[in-house]
Amino acid sequence: FGNFLHTRRIIIVSLISLVIAFGVNSIKTYFIDYTPQRIYGSYNGIISTELGLFAQRELGPDWRIYFLGWPQMSIDFGSTFYLAPDTPGVDLFPFEGDPAKLLVATPDLSAAFVVLPFRIDELAIIRAAYPGGTLREVASPIGSELLFSVYLVPKSLIP
Repeated sequence: FGNFLHTRRIIIVSLISLVIAFGVNSIKTYFIDYTPQRIYGSYNGIISTELGLFAQRELGPDWRIYFLGWPQMSIDFGSTFYLAPDTPGVDLFPFEGDPAKLLVATPDLSAAFVVLPFRIDELAIIRAAYPGGTLREVASPIGSELLFSVYLVPKSLIP
């Protein structure tokens, strides 16, 4: 009977050790390996997270984001406003031959035109309409590819 109790304790201790080891490995994988990559869910998730972090660090409530990402994604995609709730933003739809659709910045706030790579041609229209701004490029945190370009126009330069 004593041998049975000893074997049972070894089995219980072994199972508890395995569960703890599995838990520690899972926590390490999530918080140390996965989370710092900031790739939550999809390519659009990466863009939204990086845009939210950019807006949090560099913009704030004195700026409005004009987002040129439609139809691939919208400014309303999850993490942008979660990370930067005080920075307002609107979608700018493709200009389809009418450049006036892109020229909507108002002088009440500075303008951050965020342009995804597939709409980069429209940036020339914006730069011509709002000269004197600063162009910044944001690369992917998991590679060197361009996620988006940001053309920053202080409100003093918006007619």
